[in-house]
Amino acid sequence: MPMPMWPAHLAAAACIAIAACSTPTIKRESLPYESPVIEVAPGAPYQRCVRLEAGERLLFSYRADPPMSFSIRRQTGDATVSFLVRDASRDDSGIFVVAETQDYCMHWMPADADVPWPTLLRFELRINPAQ
Repeated sequence: MPMPMWPAHLAAAACIAIAACSTPTIKRESLPYESPVIEVAPGAPYQRCVRLEAGERLLFSYRADPPMSFSIRRQTGDATVSFLVRDASRDDSGIFVVAETQDYCMHWMPADADVPWPTLLRFELRINPAQ
């Protein structure tokens, strides 16, 4: 039995939906990285990932309005493991010492998911190499 053909507009919508679910990756060669001001949809989280090497120190800073919580995490199978978690704030910075070479994600979550306006987010990432 032949498989039914999807109308072109449904196929295009499926491709867009799949692409929208993937997390953008920051290439190591683009570090240090300074984001533009990002307009995050009301109540939505935001995430960017980067490959980090064991022994490196990731220096991070961000500003968010309204406040967002922040975590550095990675996906391990079906589980999400958070290595650093910060309460919601308008700005924060710190150093994350990388224990294992992996892809790590910087994840921001709005403090109030019911805010009717977008969040403005800007962040910076810098790496100090392993010593």
